[in-house]
Amino acid sequence: MFEIRYITLDDAGYYNGGMTAEAAWSGGGVVLIVYNKPSKPKVTGDHNVEVNRYILLTCSSNSTSTPDYYSKLVTLSYTWFVNETKIDKETTESLKLYVAKDIRYNRYSCTSTDEDVESDRSDPVQINPLC
Repeated sequence: MFEIRYITLDDAGYYNGGMTAEAAWSGGGVVLIVYNKPSKPKVTGDHNVEVNRYILLTCSSNSTSTPDYYSKLVTLSYTWFVNETKIDKETTESLKLYVAKDIRYNRYSCTSTDEDVESDRSDPVQINPLC
């Protein structure tokens, strides 16, 4: 049994041990993962679009949990917001929108989540319908 206290992101990594050097290198180690909130997302996509068309917005973020090789295996979930209101049931990286002439819900932002640790919210983007 062991206890870990006062841990930081720098402590993450692969650990193993044993009574002899041979035992320490024979495997059986563990990966220590230290969770941190993902990077602040950025929303990308065409903001100026002709009316009566669909656009695709993408919420881009990265896990900052370490070690680095573990972060490549992490699947982030996403939360989308329109005019500061959460869009229910939208948890993927991309959001498909239909742009109408009189669009009132035109400011979109997102957050990303890694193991219940949520990122800061992205800067909002505004959709500008072109007639």
